[in-house]
Amino acid sequence: MTSISRLDRVLESIENLSVDEQETLIDLRSHRLAERRRSEIAANIAQAQV
Repeated sequence: MTSISRLDRVLESIENLSVDEQETLIDLRSHRLAERRRSEIAANIAQAQV
């Protein structure tokens, strides 16, 4: 399965959610992405201090 078809399936699933569920999903993804970025920045800082 290609990543495009996988992405299409995910997007289709999201479209089947209610508007409230879609908004919750967006909030969750945004928070998780921000946490991931913070972790990467912290790792970069720790590596630079070695």
